[in-house]
Amino acid sequence: SKDEINSVSVYQYDEIMQNLKKKMMILLAILFPSISFLIRGKILTAILCFVLQITIIGWIPAAIWAVASLIDSRNKARIKDLRR
Repeated sequence: SKDEINSVSVYQYDEIMQNLKKKMMILLAILFPSISFLIRGKILTAILCFVLQITIIGWIPAAIWAVASLIDSRNKARIKDLRR
Protein backbone atom coordinates (compact mmCIF):
# COMPACT_ATOMS: atom_id res chain seq x y z
CA SER A 1 0.00 0.00 0.00
CA LYS A 2 0.98 3.65 0.24
CA ASP A 3 2.88 3.21 3.55
CA GLU A 4 4.98 0.43 2.04
CA ILE A 5 5.87 2.60 -0.93
CA ASN A 6 6.91 5.47 1.34
CA SER A 7 9.03 3.23 3.57
CA VAL A 8 10.82 1.74 0.55
CA SER A 9 11.39 5.22 -0.84
CA VAL A 10 12.84 6.42 2.46
CA TYR A 11 15.11 3.36 2.62
CA GLN A 12 16.29 3.92 -0.95
CA TYR A 13 16.87 7.60 -0.28
CA ASP A 14 18.95 6.78 2.80
CA GLU A 15 21.01 4.25 0.84
CA ILE A 16 21.60 6.73 -1.99
CA MET A 17 22.69 9.42 0.46
CA GLN A 18 25.10 7.04 2.22
CA ASN A 19 26.68 6.07 -1.12
CA LEU A 20 26.96 9.72 -2.12
CA LYS A 21 28.63 10.57 1.19
CA LYS A 22 31.18 7.78 0.69
CA LYS A 23 31.99 8.95 -2.82
CA MET A 24 32.28 12.58 -1.75
CA MET A 25 34.67 11.66 1.06
CA ILE A 26 36.87 9.74 -1.38
CA LEU A 27 36.85 12.70 -3.78
CA LEU A 28 37.74 15.02 -0.90
CA ALA A 29 40.56 12.68 0.15
CA ILE A 30 41.99 12.80 -3.38
CA LEU A 31 41.65 16.54 -3.94
CA PHE A 32 42.31 17.81 -0.39
CA PRO A 33 43.96 15.02 1.61
CA SER A 34 44.68 17.06 4.76
CA ILE A 35 41.09 18.34 4.96
CA SER A 36 39.90 14.75 4.75
CA PHE A 37 41.89 13.95 7.88
CA LEU A 38 40.65 17.09 9.64
CA ILE A 39 37.01 16.22 9.00
CA ARG A 40 37.58 12.81 10.58
CA GLY A 41 39.18 14.39 13.65
CA LYS A 42 42.79 13.35 13.01
CA ILE A 43 44.42 16.73 13.60
CA LEU A 44 48.08 15.72 13.90
CA THR A 45 47.78 13.44 10.88
CA ALA A 46 46.19 16.32 8.94
CA ILE A 47 49.12 18.59 9.77
CA LEU A 48 51.64 15.96 8.69
CA CYS A 49 49.67 15.31 5.52
CA PHE A 50 49.53 19.05 4.78
CA VAL A 51 53.32 19.29 5.08
CA LEU A 52 53.59 16.38 2.65
CA GLN A 53 51.12 17.82 0.15
CA ILE A 54 52.76 21.27 0.03
CA THR A 55 54.98 19.94 -2.73
CA ILE A 56 53.46 18.76 -6.00
CA ILE A 57 55.38 15.49 -5.78
CA GLY A 58 54.09 14.91 -2.25
CA TRP A 59 50.46 15.47 -3.25
CA ILE A 60 50.13 12.02 -4.84
CA PRO A 61 51.39 10.08 -1.78
CA ALA A 62 49.26 12.30 0.49
CA ALA A 63 46.15 11.57 -1.58
CA ILE A 64 46.87 7.83 -1.61
CA TRP A 65 47.46 7.93 2.15
CA ALA A 66 44.20 9.79 2.76
CA VAL A 67 42.14 7.39 0.63
CA ALA A 68 43.79 4.32 2.19
CA SER A 69 43.16 5.70 5.67
CA LEU A 70 39.52 6.42 4.83
CA ILE A 71 38.94 2.92 3.50
CA ASP A 72 40.76 1.43 6.50
CA SER A 73 38.59 3.32 8.97
CA ARG A 74 35.44 2.17 7.13
CA ASN A 75 36.64 -1.44 7.26
CA LYS A 76 37.39 -1.16 11.00
CA ALA A 77 33.91 0.24 11.62
CA ARG A 78 32.35 -2.58 9.57
CA ILE A 79 34.29 -5.22 11.52
CA LYS A 80 33.26 -3.58 14.80
CA ASP A 81 29.61 -3.71 13.70
CA LEU A 82 29.94 -7.37 12.74
CA ARG A 83 31.31 -8.27 16.18
CA ARG A 84 28.20 -6.88 17.87
